[in-house]
Amino acid sequence: MRERGDYTVAWICALPKEQKAVEFDERHPQLLARKGEHVYRYGRIGQHNVVLACQASMGSIKFAHLITQLKCGFDNLQDFLLVGIGGSSIPTKVHLGDVVVSKPYKTTPSIVQYDAGAQQEGGIFELRRYTQFSQSSRLTSAMNDLMSETDELRTLPLSRRVDAYASALDKGKTREYSRPSGERTPKIHYGPIASGSKVMKDQKFRDKVAQDYGVLCFEMEAAGFEGSESSLVIRGICDFCDSDKNDDWQNYAAAIAAAYARELLHVIPESEPHSTKNRINNRSAELNAKPFNSSSTSHQNRSDTINNTNGQVFSGDNFHPQGSLNINNAIGRAEQEPSQGQQNGRGVRTWLGRLLRRAQ
Repeated sequence: MRERGDYTVAWICALPKEQKAVEFDERHPQLLARKGEHVYRYGRIGQHNVVLACQASMGSIKFAHLITQLKCGFDNLQDFLLVGIGGSSIPTKVHLGDVVVSKPYKTTPSIVQYDAGAQQEGGIFELRRYTQFSQSSRLTSAMNDLMSETDELRTLPLSRRVDAYASALDKGKTREYSRPSGERTPKIHYGPIASGSKVMKDQKFRDKVAQDYGVLCFEMEAAGFEGSESSLVIRGICDFCDSDKNDDWQNYAAAIAAAYARELLHVIPESEPHSTKNRINNRSAELNAKPFNSSSTSHQNRSDTINNTNGQVFSGDNFHPQGSLNINNAIGRAEQEPSQGQQNGRGVRTWLGRLLRRAQ
């Protein structure tokens, strides 16, 4: 039975049609949900266990809430993939059915929050916020591998594999995810992405942001991501961010974005998660390394309270026999080191509190 600590990749969508476009190599059973938690889907893609999340609605605020919940619920997540649809900012270069992947360009970071700044006199808008997504070395190397791939490396080039995935989703029964029109093979673009809280339908403003910051597309969620976690934004192009915006290309765009994300995960090698259990047990070994005077009355009383579980103490996500985590040593060390005094004792009590809350 898999546990939350087994999942290392978070795949995040904003719309049900984006979530529906995701195909696992292997679907996993649902895990027990926590109170107030989103409904997730679980599975394996390549060598990675993936938790798939779809936020309640579009927008950076809802997205930020979902990210916070994922971080709290899954300790071993290593990469966050933001996958879905977006609008082209350069219609002559980034066409309908293409894919845009976030990447810094020159002095522009990977994400530009175009609606955060100051409106100056004369209609001048001064941008004051950028979001520089960090990327793990494994995520960066996988993206570089796909960027440098030549037709000779595989039977089908990347762009054709992405297009084939969209057609395969229909399973020969419908044309829900097939390309709406034309026979053009999608192109993969790498560069900055503009993110904001409003739907972009202003051609003049679109062109100005694209010219000033070199962004390749617009979307509405990535600006809500704040943190040092390894992240990547992948958008399938479904419109040109103008008054002619419609939904005709949304399904296909969602499918090709999902196809690129799958290709990326198949390139990334498996890495062993540094589980919560291992971190706690390692900390226990450090604390047990230093002897202490076991006659301390105060720490003995506390250990009696902790051990009201029929001779068991908490370690990691489960209860283990007495001795796997020596709480007496932990509290004893904190009380016998006057150089650190109260701060040490408070730190250990906070640590123990976190362990007990995980047991509930």
